[in-house]
Amino acid sequence: MAIDALKNEKTTSLKLVACRTLVKYARKMKKEALLENAHKFEGILDNLLELLDLSNKEVMYLPIEAFQTFSRVNQETVSKMAPKITPKLLLIFKSEHSEGNLGQELINLFKQWCQYDDCRDIFINTFIPFTTKIIKIQSYSCAT
Repeated sequence: MAIDALKNEKTTSLKLVACRTLVKYARKMKKEALLENAHKFEGILDNLLELLDLSNKEVMYLPIEAFQTFSRVNQETVSKMAPKITPKLLLIFKSEHSEGNLGQELINLFKQWCQYDDCRDIFINTFIPFTTKIIKIQSYSCAT
């Protein structure tokens, strides 16, 4: 029911409630049950990405929390998710990295993904240059 609401509901607030419900439900599931339902989680990735676009800063952590929760499913799921999601998450991180909880949620997600071999290349090729750019910008702004 929550998956259907996330996919079909027009109201953002109801999509956010559905997202939160899925996260709470998935956290209570055993790893085996998560694996059995991996295809369902993979089927809502685009909906979660859309929810990121629709969400304001105060609730943006909900879809990020969902990505983090569903990343526990298995390495295969993460390797399908990460290339699709990483560019958008990096843009959010760029603008919100100094925001306490949101920035920390993103860092936790990135750290979790780095535990998987398939995702390391993604971060070597995208996250490290991105982080270097942020550090250069910060250094430049502090110097002026």
